[in-house]
Amino acid sequence: MIERQHPEQWLEIAENELLQQFSGESVPLCRITLLQSSEQNPTNQRISSLPSHNELIVTFHHAIADGMSALHVMHALCACYQQVIEGVSPPTVSDRSLKPPLEQLLAPCLAGLDVAELEQLLPSQPTESPQLLIEQTARVADRKTRLIPFELNPAHLSRLKQRCRDEQTTVHGALCAALSLACVAQSLAVQVPVPITCGSSVDLRPACEPLVEASDLGCVTFNITTSHHVSPKADFWDLARECQADVARLVQAKIPHYRGSSAELLNQYQASFLAQLAEHNMGRITTCHVSNLGQSNAPTAYGSIALESFHFATGQSLVGVSCWMGAVTINQTLCGTFTYVTPLMSPETANTLADSVITNLTRSVA
Repeated sequence: MIERQHPEQWLEIAENELLQQFSGESVPLCRITLLQSSEQNPTNQRISSLPSHNELIVTFHHAIADGMSALHVMHALCACYQQVIEGVSPPTVSDRSLKPPLEQLLAPCLAGLDVAELEQLLPSQPTESPQLLIEQTARVADRKTRLIPFELNPAHLSRLKQRCRDEQTTVHGALCAALSLACVAQSLAVQVPVPITCGSSVDLRPACEPLVEASDLGCVTFNITTSHHVSPKADFWDLARECQADVARLVQAKIPHYRGSSAELLNQYQASFLAQLAEHNMGRITTCHVSNLGQSNAPTAYGSIALESFHFATGQSLVGVSCWMGAVTINQTLCGTFTYVTPLMSPETANTLADSVITNLTRSVA
């Protein structure tokens, strides 16, 4: 529990948290920091009975949580925080039974599939390397994941959703297009159209048996990548439809389900392999990535406190993408987080990219 010293302190804490590794052999695999407003009520309680604007920074090992389950943990923490404010002891947390391994949960979904046919549907390696935004090389120890939070207000988000329906695509497709076009504009690539790759996080919960609830703690997502050739003057909505159609095709073919349950694929990601991967292209695998949790229907009011916004990110310093973006809709506001790694990308370039994403989304509904 820390008393806030300045408005951007939560961002500094979050970025520093992403540098702190978890030990795979010991607990805890989660760290929580409460950053409180320096404003206190007349009774001078450590936890104000009328909190103004506080931040909870929660850091998970990715093996035990993804964005969806982390969001529900945040809701549970807010509810407990409200009870502490009221002087009520939070209820004892009961142990929950472990879910079977992901390959078992997805086995019914994949039953009867022709593996040989499925292998043919797997995205092939691009014939040319995707455009990566690397301004400077650096050792892993010198890299730092940095965050740029942003929001789309309810009016703007409502227009975006309606335009997506009119254009027969989705908000996820629009986010992919906005980020991809921003990367192309920043790349200064000689080749036009620019070859880029865009990753998407796919929630595998709907395909699991037994059912895995969104509130169940765990990492039940898998990343897929689509390849595109994008001109700086490409039509925004054509690209949004292309991105969404490619993602939908891979999901319908159950590619992320197959790869997410592949023990052979997962076993590749040992420390030695990651160390090698971290040096090739500075560990950058794709041009950009969008992790969109969609609309959160969980409650945001807990009594005298309310969850105003939720921003999430994953550490990208070791291995990751040039530009990563997380998004979730809370209280009809899209809360986004743009993530990059210094010194591979300068803060000036990253802020230009983030501004371009917002500009692309704004112009798309103008």
